[in-house]
Amino acid sequence: TLVNTFIDAFVEKGVPYQETLISLGTDGCNTMIGCRNGVQQKAQEKVPELQQTGQCNAHNLSNTMQYAVENFDEDMKLVCVNVYQDLNIP
Repeated sequence: TLVNTFIDAFVEKGVPYQETLISLGTDGCNTMIGCRNGVQQKAQEKVPELQQTGQCNAHNLSNTMQYAVENFDEDMKLVCVNVYQDLNIP
């Protein structure tokens, strides 16, 4: 479903994805990079030249920030979460 959704969006906007898509950035979870059924594998069925270049460090940092605030005191946790949401970090 994820692959079909982004391929459909490319087609709808007239983006020549088969010629321009070179890599996917993910957090590295099995759903995304699984060797048989992951998004990466399904995307490579549509674009065989697609490369797997590793995980997205911005995504990893975002996940780290989300879980790190759980160890702060309640006031600091709310400040961090509010800043995170204000910055609209993916």
